[in-house]
Amino acid sequence: MKTCPTLTGTTQVYTGQAAGEHYTHAGSGENICFPSDPEYDQYNDVADSLRSLMYGDEYETQSNPAFSNLHQNDVLCAVCLAKGETTLMIPGRTTCYRGWSKEYQRYLM
Repeated sequence: MKTCPTLTGTTQVYTGQAAGEHYTHAGSGENICFPSDPEYDQYNDVADSLRSLMYGDEYETQSNPAFSNLHQNDVLCAVCLAKGETTLMIPGRTTCYRGWSKEYQRYLM
């Protein structure tokens, strides 16, 4: 499990798995931290089959002996709240975690 740095005023919002494009695909943006407890909204196999796909990140470390124990393991992540910050985007959920309120909801594209 990933955790937040032990900085003054830093708290953990959620943990999850890093995700992004498939390693053979091009055109994707940044990796994001998907929560460990996603919520699924409406999905239609026909209408949504041509949408952007996200894949869980894995370590590819077979050529580095110091990190070979991580090879093919999931990349874990944590989203942290730093003192003074008040806004975040949580991909893969339709509801907020306790203590947060929804300001806006749309599809991530």
